[in-house]
Amino acid sequence: MDVSGGLSAVDDLPILDPARDLDAGENHAFWCFDRAGDYALLNCHVQAGGVPGQPWPSWDVRRVGFGITAPADRLYIDWAVEPGTTSDTLRTGGWTFRCVEPMRRWTASYHGTPVATTTTEHRRGVNDLTGERVPIDIELELAMAMPPWIQGSFAEHLPGRDTALTFIGVPRFEQLYHAVGSITIDGAQHALEATGLRTHRYGPRSLVRMRGHSWLTALFPSGRAFGCMKFPDPDNGGELFREAWVSGPDGLVGARLIDAPWLSGLDCTGETWSVQLVAPDGPCEIRGETVAVSYSMGLGVNHAPGSYVLAHAMGRFEWDGETTYGLIERSAPIEELT
Repeated sequence: MDVSGGLSAVDDLPILDPARDLDAGENHAFWCFDRAGDYALLNCHVQAGGVPGQPWPSWDVRRVGFGITAPADRLYIDWAVEPGTTSDTLRTGGWTFRCVEPMRRWTASYHGTPVATTTTEHRRGVNDLTGERVPIDIELELAMAMPPWIQGSFAEHLPGRDTALTFIGVPRFEQLYHAVGSITIDGAQHALEATGLRTHRYGPRSLVRMRGHSWLTALFPSGRAFGCMKFPDPDNGGELFREAWVSGPDGLVGARLIDAPWLSGLDCTGETWSVQLVAPDGPCEIRGETVAVSYSMGLGVNHAPGSYVLAHAMGRFEWDGETTYGLIERSAPIEELT
């Protein structure tokens, strides 16, 4: 299987060309899920530009926000804006993500002191990043396991398809990987064998009409994998966009998304749900449970009227008796959440 999916270094590496539109922006994001379910990196979101009303100095300056979850409700968060990104390396806020071989291998390292909090506290309100800080070191090697999912490739031809693609910001792709390495928290080191996902958006996006989303993907020990995404219609309560895929012998194969969970409450840890697909070989159901959560790119939940909540989470997935940990991210306006 060609895990590059036909994409090249130009599609994978950070933008540095000053002629490119900083108002459109670019972001990479990295997620990692410990096979034991103890630790997770939830949406380590590295972005340049693309912030409405906020001029950006240059492409080498990147913003990062992230959450790292650990047992006993522990959560470590931080937010930073720093220069330092080069032609093959994203560098900001203690993180270094280096492309070793485009579309095939990356490395990730973190050396910093994020704020120590809990998911419970994170859910209660926005964190001002003034709490206790704890030293954390992370070293990971990432080997791509699947070709990229290029957003829109398998989307159903619903009337809202093109509108929803502006929410995503195409061109955008995401790619599942295997990861090995370690995490050291306050001097205690833990070996990691994990799966993960990375995304790269380099198209303009607009979130003005977005009223929520549901996005799930996971890589199983056998090599089996799936992904799905949907958006609600902001006008009539139906579905604006649906897209799904499953893995096949030669790469990704389109599937029809029948059902996936929306975000309905803030306290979603322990929530159970299912994804129902129709794949080329027939219907399938993937059951899951939300295991660990962080909110709104490490900032926490804003309870003010009119606010929008992003719930980034690690889920435990079960498909025909095989289990793994993977991604479940959903969003909704605060008024719609219990």
